[in-house]
This record gives sequence, C-alpha cells and structure tokens, in this order.
Amino acid sequence: MKSSFLHTILPVLFLAGPISAQTIPFPAGTFETDPGTHWTASTSGVATTSFPVSGASTVGRISPTAGSGSLRATVPNSTFQANSLYEISFDFSGGNLVAVGSGYAIEIRDGSNNIVATLTNDQLVGLLGLNLGPVDTLALDLNSLTGALTDSDLLLGNLRDLLGSLANNGALLAEIQALVNQLVAGGADSDLLTALTGLLEDVLSGAVDPGDLNDQLIADLLGLNVLDPIVSAVSDLLASLGGNEDPVTALTGLLTAILGNPGDLGPVDDLLTTLLGESDLLGEVTNILNLSLVEDVLGTLTSGETLGLLGLLDPGAGGTQTAKLLFTTGSTPPTGNLDVVLQGSATLGLLSFDYDNIAVRRFNLVSTPTPPNPGANGSTRPIVNPKRQRVIRRITSPQVTITGTAQAFGTNNAIRKVEVSVRGSGVSASSKRFKAVKGKEQWTARVRVPVSPRTRLLFRAEDLLGQKSINELVRVSRK
Repeated sequence: MKSSFLHTILPVLFLAGPISAQTIPFPAGTFETDPGTHWTASTSGVATTSFPVSGASTVGRISPTAGSGSLRATVPNSTFQANSLYEISFDFSGGNLVAVGSGYAIEIRDGSNNIVATLTNDQLVGLLGLNLGPVDTLALDLNSLTGALTDSDLLLGNLRDLLGSLANNGALLAEIQALVNQLVAGGADSDLLTALTGLLEDVLSGAVDPGDLNDQLIADLLGLNVLDPIVSAVSDLLASLGGNEDPVTALTGLLTAILGNPGDLGPVDDLLTTLLGESDLLGEVTNILNLSLVEDVLGTLTSGETLGLLGLLDPGAGGTQTAKLLFTTGSTPPTGNLDVVLQGSATLGLLSFDYDNIAVRRFNLVSTPTPPNPGANGSTRPIVNPKRQRVIRRITSPQVTITGTAQAFGTNNAIRKVEVSVRGSGVSASSKRFKAVKGKEQWTARVRVPVSPRTRLLFRAEDLLGQKSINELVRVSRK
C-alpha cells in the first residue's frame, strides 16, 4: 500500500479555501540551471550521480551498479500547510522498470527529515505489474461520476470520505459494495434510501441497538420482504459496525446525498466493484477525488492520465513517463519546508534512473458539501415520534393505543397524514398495509394486535410534498 494517503479525511470539517492551485516555484526541478548547487548528492557502494543532457533536456541521473544513490533538494518557500492536498509531478525514465535487483523512489521529507510521502518502484510498477486493465476500468468509472448528481461535488465529496475511511479495510469495502450492488440490482427508490439512511442514523446515534435487529425487523423498517437480498446485506453490514462507525457514517452521508437521485448509485457501484479487486489503490483513488474537488479532472480522463494520477508507471511502455504523487496533510502539518529526495539502487549490474520536470502544487482540501434538502422550499423529510415506550410488554387487551407527534419542515409545508402498519405472526395481509391514524401533528393510533410476543408496529408520516419520514418501530407483546 502506498504511503501517499497519510491522513484519513473523515469527516472533513475545515472550511474550503480558494480552489485554484498554488504552484510552488521549484526551479531546481528542471535541472537546467546549476543543478549541482541545488541538489545534494549521496552515494553508497558503487553508484554515481550526474546531470547529463538527455534529448533536449538536462536530467538528474542516478546510476548504481552495486549500490545506491540519491539527490536531494529543498523547495524554497514551501512551508507545509495544514489541511492541504499536495501534487508532486515528475518525469521518469529507467530502462527496464522491472529489472531484478533494481530500486527507485521519490520521497517527500519535512524539515525534521521525516518521510511525509513516498513512491517506490514496488508501488510505481508493483501494484498492478503488467496488468493495466484495472486502470482502463477505473478511468471509465471515475469519468462516469461526473454525470451523476447535478451537483457532482456533493457525490464526489461523500464518496471521497467513504473511500478514505475504508483504507486498509478490504473486508468492510466488500460488505458495503455488496449492499450498494443489491440496492442497484433491486432498483432502490427514494423511499427505500430514506428508510435505510434513517435506520443507519438511528444505529449510529445509539437510538437503535444493532444487536436487537434481526432480519425480520430490518425488513419491516425498510418495507421489504425478509427474503430480499438487501435485507441480508444490511444485516451483514450492521454486524460489522463495531469499530467501523466512520465508514458507515460516510456511507450514510453518501446515500443521503443521492436520496432524490437513486439512479446515481450505479456509477458508485461500478467504482466500488473495481476497487474490490484493487483495494491497494483506495488511498490513491481517494486523492484523485480530492483533486477532482478542486480541479476539473474527471469526465475526460484517459487511461494514461489515470495511470499517472494513481502514481503508477507502465513497465512495458519504455521512454519517459509522467507520474504524480498525491498526498494530504492534516490539521497539524509537517514541519519546515518540503524536501524532494530522488533515489536509485541496483545489485546486479549498471542501471540508470533519470528524473526531470519536478513540479509542486498545493490546494486547500475541500470540505464535503452539505446536501440540499430533498424537498421543495428548503424542506427536509418529516419526522414521526411515538410517545409511548418503544417496547410494550404483556398487554392482554386486543387493542393498544399509542399517541405521538409528527413534524414537517419548510415553507407552506405540513403533515398530510400519519400511518401505521402491523407486522408479525398472525397478522392479516390487510393489517400489514399502512393505514392512516387519527390526527396529524398530534395523532392517536388505536391498533388491534394478535396474541403474540413479537408484534411490530411501524409508524410513518407523510408531508404535503409527498416526502415520507423514516419508519419508527414500536414492539408489542400480547398474552
């Protein structure tokens, strides 16, 4: 796994700054003017460093035979900034990029000589090797994201948070991908996404203990048949919640962002499916999304550009290739100025590694946009709140009375109706259908329940805009 994604970005709480790039001048990066005065050379064993002309350009060359060499230079006036995305682009040529016993790398170090970010040959050509098929697929997946929400930044920001939180967690990535895939396959609509995000929010807030949820309860809350694959996918995800609250929070944010556009889950599913087999690239794709929030890079990405943004080289291409090292800083930045360290090593014969056109840019990290309210007139979905306890035990009467409140939001908006559905063994088909109760903002439900220890009452509210609340559950036990 590359170390270029050093800081997890969940949630991104800082304010977005100007989105234009800050190019940090680095004249030494072209090696054209007195490179020997700007670059400090170091060698070990049998190795040399030089600054020859290659083609029409002067390059920094490291030529090891049975040893290693490096070139190091400080980028002037480059004090590390907090909450930033850095892009280090460079040209590289190394003959046989997969030669046995060879090594090459570019490192970014701080004023205390700590490694801030690095790209090594194991990363540059080792993550995919000669199989560059995933890069072609990723280019298509990333480009398709721009055709999703009208406000594509809303999707990109939430997806960035999700992928960033999943770094080094391939098992949870698989469970989230399975859920998203089932939502797409099942044609999830806004009502289902509303119910699902409501359930996840309740679990994350502690209002619902996931240990109390079985497949039947999940199905009831989502309005699905218990055999629906979505139910088992949600159940599997909730079973993995412990210690994974951040990724599930990010998933909830993503689903909330596309409540009114459930078809946009398709491109997300495509990307997650591709990353499922290439989870080592999670950090790199996260940083591509970071870059997409400050520059218009998606929509027309070629495979070659995607390769470069991933920080990868094509070992079969030969010649000079351009790659980029993307990394972020957190609220406490590294110390001092940015140092660039170029490296090369060999153990089995003379090799040469050429570096050129090293450039540095910095961006303020952009916070995830707040999703617009899904309803008209700036409204949010309504809420419904049963006043009685959520578990009513050991009643003997065939009828239970429950009162509650409901609230709608937005200008010229109000509650149209509150409904209840009865679920459980011994419940008739007609009782399972949602039926209106008496009252609206203040309501009363008189519900007949069968003799059963596990009858479930689902309440929901609908406003004048047609928006439905999440389902609220009350459990009843009747002798």
